[in-house]
Amino acid sequence: MLINETHLERCSDKGDQLQLVRTEEQDSADLLGTIGPALLETESVAIVLINESKYGCITAEKVGDDFCLIFSKFPEKMPEFVPDFSTLISGPEEQGDALHFTAVQGVAPSYGPVVQSWVREHGFNMDFQKMMRLLRKLPDRPHIFYQEVNRFRKYALAIGMDHVLHEAARIIREEIGPLNAMAQKHGAYVATAFVMENPRDTPEIAQL
Repeated sequence: MLINETHLERCSDKGDQLQLVRTEEQDSADLLGTIGPALLETESVAIVLINESKYGCITAEKVGDDFCLIFSKFPEKMPEFVPDFSTLISGPEEQGDALHFTAVQGVAPSYGPVVQSWVREHGFNMDFQKMMRLLRKLPDRPHIFYQEVNRFRKYALAIGMDHVLHEAARIIREEIGPLNAMAQKHGAYVATAFVMENPRDTPEIAQL
């Protein structure tokens, strides 16, 4: 759902607070009453055009028998994988073009690696600790270590969590002190690669 700026106005005397514009045909309560149930029923969010270059979103939450709407502004700089909001248009869903996603054949499920989700910290910790265990065991199986390094890195970049790589680099540098010379060398190399500029220009970290 795309809401045009004609439905929202900035209250200059109230800082960043936004209010719905009232019209003779439809007041703010009517618009709220339309948006709320629609968002809850479709499990969707509404993208809001605040002004020429600022966007945000409205989400709905059920509160007992009632609902509330939450407005959030998007940050000035969005992750690179988020499309340009200026290309959005509003209209019936059936008028939209079909989206096609290219998929490659994966590994057979019985031989596939265990996939962790980073929705909660447990999944992130499992992936990071696995990478650190392989680092401590170097020079054994370096190709497996780099396979996990690149999987960890690609996941972080895909979901826009670049800061996780910077934190991982900091921890790696702290942990490699007591390790053998080979592990120190590879650990320092990976830590440096994790904080490189324009990381999405480099598909993966090459093995030393």
